Amino acid sequence: MINKRLQKYAAYSKSFRGAPDGWHNIRSCNFLVGENSTGKSSFLQLLEILDSREHLILMDITGVVDGLDSPNDICSRISKSQEVTIGFMLKRSAGPKEPSDGQNFGRMVTYRLKKGELLIDKVTILTGNRILRIKKSNGDLPHRFESFTYLDSLTHTENAMRLEKIHFSSSRFKRTFDDDEHEYQDGNIYWLNALRAAIAKGSARREVTSFRTRLPSTACSMAQ
Repeated sequence: MINKRLQKYAAYSKSFRGAPDGWHNIRSCNFLVGENSTGKSSFLQLLEILDSREHLILMDITGVVDGLDSPNDICSRISKSQEVTIGFMLKRSAGPKEPSDGQNFGRMVTYRLKKGELLIDKVTILTGNRILRIKKSNGDLPHRFESFTYLDSLTHTENAMRLEKIHFSSSRFKRTFDDDEHEYQDGNIYWLNALRAAIAKGSARREVTSFRTRLPSTACSMAQ
């Protein structure tokens, strides 16, 4: 497995098939070694999903990789959890005229099993030094902006663990939609609309000047 870009990159999984839980650093060249049924194939499928257009843009998790078409294909049979979380965090090397904090990108998405479908439950997006969080709550998708400083004194995994802690933490969120026309509907399109609405509100309140919802590709590929 080869990482084509010179960047710090870590992938995250929790209750995803047979992949081990936690953060996994991806180097420029990687070897997966282990006995049968230890999660090697699941880990490669995780990276394929994270790097797919369907997940990066639409946050899809099922139907992205061949053979993973239903919650039964995705959810860990060991933990028997009703939730699955996947994500990544990367740090690019800044160019001579680029701010170092502008090269931080990451996203974590938690899906919850409901009526035989894996539906998005909460999303955390990191771009630069700002974090946008959105979660499902009482028929709305409230949001919250937070600051994030990448600490060079820590390892990349330790910085990613800080992002994970924020993703799963309980905080006070702000209402995203001010009218009753946006009744919550299950589906990723509603979440994408909520992301845009939250960014527009953040810009109006000067909580954020620019924010990228379409994060860069992880650029990981499997060597043949």
